[in-house]
Amino acid sequence: TENVTQKPVLDSVQSFENIINFVNTKLIFRGLSLEQWYNQTKFPEIPVFADKEEILKLNSLVINKSELIYKNTAIAKGALVSAKARYLANVQAYKVNCLDEIEEQNKNGAKKSKPSSEILEAKASVHCKNDQQTVVLAEIVYDFWKYQVDKLQLFNTRLTSMNISLHNDEKYANANT
Repeated sequence: TENVTQKPVLDSVQSFENIINFVNTKLIFRGLSLEQWYNQTKFPEIPVFADKEEILKLNSLVINKSELIYKNTAIAKGALVSAKARYLANVQAYKVNCLDEIEEQNKNGAKKSKPSSEILEAKASVHCKNDQQTVVLAEIVYDFWKYQVDKLQLFNTRLTSMNISLHNDEKYANANT
């Protein structure tokens, strides 16, 4: 029985690895995989001690990456909202068509009862599974970009602290001369 129990676990692990590989390398957003986007949005380590020139370079880097990250976050959010709207519209259209079909059959002498709202919802979900999967993929991409925004904001906070420290150091150094 030990082998029987381990098989589903191993299958689950393999399935999970396949999902990770898909999300990382095969899920394409604006021509690049999420792994490629991640590499484009990496930030360097902030040095413990940085001079004014290094801080200016880091500030410039933040500005450039901010544009990329915020633009892609907005596009990902738009794609997610569109995917959700399409899914909901298709689910609603399926439900209406299903009920209209039953009504038409009943006009022609059939005695079909309308399905419960739960059954109708389940049938519509199954019918629109591709749209539902698109929503899930759009959520993954949007979450990826939200993480990049968080990373950018953390980096920027650290950089701001360094800017303030450098400014204060210069101010006190000038005051003592």
